[in-house]
Amino acid sequence: AMVLDYLQTTDSQDENLLASATDLLDRGYKRLTTFETPQKGYEWFGKAPAHEGLTAFGLMQFTDMKRVGGNVDPEMINRTAKWIMSTKDGKGGFTRNTKALHNFGSISEDIMNGYIVYALADAGYTNIKREAVASFNTAIQTNDPYQLAMSASAMYDLRDEGKANQALKALL
Repeated sequence: AMVLDYLQTTDSQDENLLASATDLLDRGYKRLTTFETPQKGYEWFGKAPAHEGLTAFGLMQFTDMKRVGGNVDPEMINRTAKWIMSTKDGKGGFTRNTKALHNFGSISEDIMNGYIVYALADAGYTNIKREAVASFNTAIQTNDPYQLAMSASAMYDLRDEGKANQALKALL
């Protein structure tokens, strides 16, 4: 997706390269969809339970593919986001399935929550205000560059320029 975006942005005239990149994008998309679980989240092997972080990563991949003209099923994107939204904990974060077969690098709850907010905001989903504010507050408190960057990006996507600028200023 990144290569195809670059080729399109630079107005590449290399039709063979564009065709090859488009073909790889389509094949990658078809392969990625095979990891969808019966519950509509995503997991390393497509088996339940789904993994919240991998599902957020998948949502970002599918969104990027769609942006560069990939033939991405919008219903699949919506059900992926819906599954992630179903994991909201009601306190500004997302629950994590403790029976998952992996731990996504043993990242903290705060970073996972920030990443999920970032992925949903990037994909255009806005029903995450509580989660975005909680993630923003954590990023400001910890002054962690990764969390600040994700929060700034999410807040810009959510049209909260005040918080986005504050996170960006703290990051810089």
